[in-house]
Amino acid sequence: MGSDWQSQQLENAQYCLFKQRQLTGNGNYSVAIRQNGVLTRIFYMLDSNGCSNMSAESRANGHTTSMVGFGDDQIEWYTKQITTLKEMSPNTKISFAYHIQQAVFSDAFAKYGFNQSEKEQDIFIDYLSNKSSGDFGYIGRQMKTPWDSSREIYQDMKALGVDSIFVGHEHCNSASVVYEGIRFQYGQKSSEYDRYNCADSTGVLSATYLYTIGNKTPIVGGSVVVLSQTDGTIKDAYIYYCESAGQGVNFGDYYG
Repeated sequence: MGSDWQSQQLENAQYCLFKQRQLTGNGNYSVAIRQNGVLTRIFYMLDSNGCSNMSAESRANGHTTSMVGFGDDQIEWYTKQITTLKEMSPNTKISFAYHIQQAVFSDAFAKYGFNQSEKEQDIFIDYLSNKSSGDFGYIGRQMKTPWDSSREIYQDMKALGVDSIFVGHEHCNSASVVYEGIRFQYGQKSSEYDRYNCADSTGVLSATYLYTIGNKTPIVGGSVVVLSQTDGTIKDAYIYYCESAGQGVNFGDYYG
């Protein structure tokens, strides 16, 4: 049906905050959190683009693109928005959320041995002796199609005051780490669709496609970010696993 049709369904949904805009990609909008009359945090929800299998109907709007990363107009939009915001409310905190991760994520995860040149990874942060407080999750594979290799866009985002970046894209990564004062977080795979992590009876994790699951247990759920009830500060973050996710698996047997 095309991305315009899909966007319209979301915009017309009763409780959905999605907004398409005439910018590169689709779904460029912000969600504000107000506490006790004070604007404490804004999430900038952006399209990181990169849809290579789009239909002709999607291409027809002229701003749905297979390019990975932000368009110049997207950057101009959120830069103007945040600059104006900071003039009015300098203490408001800034989060970004989009689908495909920037290359800087590899810098953030390097402290736990992540190596972008290796396709398969096996890094369970929760079981590492050098784990920093607040870091958690699992890294199962290298990043696909990371962008902003120069880190220029990231540095500009940092200068705007971002304190957290949330992404998806990697079905087998759920890590969350704080690097340069910024939380870099993958969302936990929430469903048994396509590729996701599974565990065998000994606790060994592996990336599995739905049709190859066998007798393994799906590890699915959701990432939870807890904000202060007074000033919008990120107080905690963790993974909430589905009731049956990992049931009967003793991860300690494998990870010590």
